[in-house]
Amino acid sequence: MSRQPLYEKLGNYHGDNGRWLRRRFPSLVGLMEGAGNWLPDTVEVSIARSGVPTLAVRFQGSRVHVHSTVNPVLEAQRWVDELSGQLSEFIVVIGMGLGYHLDRLVECKPGLRVVVIEPNRDVFVAGMVVRNQGRWMSHPRFDLVVTDDPGQAAQLVFQRYRGDLLRSPQFLVWPATSRYAPDFLPAFERKVLDLVRAARTNVATNYRFSTQWIDNFFVNARVFLSDPGVAILFNRFRGRPGIIVSAGPSLERNARLLAGAKERAVIIAAGSAINPLLKNGIEADLLVSFDPGEGNYRHFEKLRLPNVPLVYIPTIYPRIVQEYAGPRFGSGMNTFPFIGWTLEQVGEYKGTLTSGPSVANVSWDLAVQMGLNPIILVGQDLAYTDQKSHAEGAVHARTVEIHPDEVGRRYLEVESVDGGTVFTSRSMYSMKVWFEGQIPRFPQITTIDATEGGAKISGTQIMTLREAIDNYCTDVFNPSRTILELHSAERSRLQARRLDVKLDEVFDHMRVHLRACEELADVGFRAGKQLLGECKTRRLTEQRYREAVNRLHRLLKELSGSMSYRVFVEPLIPHIVESVNFSLQGLHHQQMTLHDKGSELARQYVILFGNVKRMTRHVERLVRRTSRGEQGA
Repeated sequence: MSRQPLYEKLGNYHGDNGRWLRRRFPSLVGLMEGAGNWLPDTVEVSIARSGVPTLAVRFQGSRVHVHSTVNPVLEAQRWVDELSGQLSEFIVVIGMGLGYHLDRLVECKPGLRVVVIEPNRDVFVAGMVVRNQGRWMSHPRFDLVVTDDPGQAAQLVFQRYRGDLLRSPQFLVWPATSRYAPDFLPAFERKVLDLVRAARTNVATNYRFSTQWIDNFFVNARVFLSDPGVAILFNRFRGRPGIIVSAGPSLERNARLLAGAKERAVIIAAGSAINPLLKNGIEADLLVSFDPGEGNYRHFEKLRLPNVPLVYIPTIYPRIVQEYAGPRFGSGMNTFPFIGWTLEQVGEYKGTLTSGPSVANVSWDLAVQMGLNPIILVGQDLAYTDQKSHAEGAVHARTVEIHPDEVGRRYLEVESVDGGTVFTSRSMYSMKVWFEGQIPRFPQITTIDATEGGAKISGTQIMTLREAIDNYCTDVFNPSRTILELHSAERSRLQARRLDVKLDEVFDHMRVHLRACEELADVGFRAGKQLLGECKTRRLTEQRYREAVNRLHRLLKELSGSMSYRVFVEPLIPHIVESVNFSLQGLHHQQMTLHDKGSELARQYVILFGNVKRMTRHVERLVRRTSRGEQGA
């Protein structure tokens, strides 16, 4: 790419801005390589009539003026001033340009938290070279993202500002940016909306299952320790094809074809797909399940599969593990640190799978870790194809009637694999979003959607199941035999270890830490109650408010440093922690009287510490009940 020298009347601020980049945004320093005294050939910098730099960028054969050629400073002032009465406490600004409007935001609204996204790297470089950006770059409430990929931008912003995006974010576009990056904002907003919907679904799941997860874990703990870990399957099938079978309605169309892939691919049944497969005379090589509720048991009633190993997480409904007639592989999950911590304490490693909204999501992660490539999705409709919820034979199969007034509220209309549209639910939509976020992270792995129906999953190659089997499932390698042999060898090794004794030692140690955590939470709970009482009786002073804030914050910090809180309590109440954090963050930006602010602060800490106390006591009871000594007593 050719470059142009700096206009002779301009200063070079590359060094000054580079220092701020290294200090605040080090990941962006590499974008400035080779800038020096040169500008990219897609931008043109000149002097406006008012004597300051202005910028134009070439886009699709046209020249787009990023700022006014007359007075860029006045233009920026007018833009910000017109918006100033409508700005929320957190905004995302698409378009950095030369930063005039960002300086004005700092000047007029220094309390705002602002994420700046520049979708054109050359515009970013020009801004860094020809004008000092230190005023806004040095502001601790400003953040900067530079990428032309709206999906990547949404992921980065969501990771850093999840709480703000779940509330009421405000997206603003510097006018010129919509001309040189016209598709960026709509795509960015769609991706953020996807992430927000998925996060809200996860919060709802946490609320439903919070105590069930930990209850099931302690019931399953001893059996789980004695079962081989799924880690012995990791990388054992590198380069071999894998097929993940889900129970979507389209499975009825092509399930019979899977017989042709037997012994030529690792066939993984995702939860409820097991019964439709058996109905078609096909035994999977692995069955994956982890749902904690009793409803999950319905898939396993009267199921007798002595040669199909079950891959499970120890938070699964206990009767499934207790009654399963075949081999079992246990695994940890990244959202449940108490599983990994317990294994670490007894000196075992069983592997960790990545959490997802559905069993199919987790099965895909398992396939990745096993080294399977390509990964072929079957029955992965993620939609109500032919107005059905599941394939025939699935326990929860039903007909779905979608009324027009429910579209957008209960149901979403999305692109289908054939280019049309199809209806889906919010929960299935979050599964689709999960796939679309994970697949690009493994570009070396080909994921094929051979469902032949349902919602389109971006990042997959679409083909028929017949084509996928004919092209990829050609060599016989008998994965079932390999899996069963690995299981048998690992089972023998585990039987030689006295893991029960080690587990009891871990439980004794754990109870001490849980009691300390409960005592700390009780101190915080009583401190919050005391502050609440002072607010109700109007005795709160500014000094007392500051003292209470500092004390409660210190107690929360101490609690967060507690092992038992981080490992066993916090993962079970993320919906509460998130809600309290939202409220506390918003408190700093609201205009309230001292007593109202104190009351709200106290209420949030009482909720948090009270729930920590409740959950800590619950976990302590479970530990006591599971301990060998207590059982004997």
